[in-house]
Amino acid sequence: MIDPKTEKPQALPETFEGWATQPVSASEREKMRSIGAEFHSALPAIRALCERALLENWEADRYLLSGIAAADGLIGIASLLNHGCDGQFMCASCGCGYEFIRFGERIAVYADTPHEDKGLSDFKDGAPSRADGFMMPITEDDVRDVRVAALLALAQRAPSPEPALLLRHFAGSFVCCKCGVQGPMHAFP
Repeated sequence: MIDPKTEKPQALPETFEGWATQPVSASEREKMRSIGAEFHSALPAIRALCERALLENWEADRYLLSGIAAADGLIGIASLLNHGCDGQFMCASCGCGYEFIRFGERIAVYADTPHEDKGLSDFKDGAPSRADGFMMPITEDDVRDVRVAALLALAQRAPSPEPALLLRHFAGSFVCCKCGVQGPMHAFP
């Protein structure tokens, strides 16, 4: 940050409160808007680069699909793709925390319960016998979002079925144990 009195760089505040007390000038706000606009205008090129790289090298399929999803604005799906076959998410309705683990063609979900690690026990056993539920994957007929449809079409071109399987599940839904709502997963921020 620049000290407005001396116009020299100054140390960044050590706490969030320190940031909150710093006034933001109109020129700084304009710079931030300009940077944001530049970033958003670069997303189509980033997407195209990720897609080209994906088609040339399927070994990084999950990560490049994640980049494409992020460039398309599918941030939750992008984050879940980065996790891969196991990770965490939350209910889009109530915010209840969950973990997920892939077992073959199914992805089991486990509610975040203190002092109980059902997911780890199931992982060690190799079967989802303690799962609180399962993700329900979308089918090609269920896809309503053109961005998801394009991503799924790319994933289906992969030599391995894993990217398409993960994407179908992450674009699908689950039933929350806490609020009972059937809906999408949201990645933790």
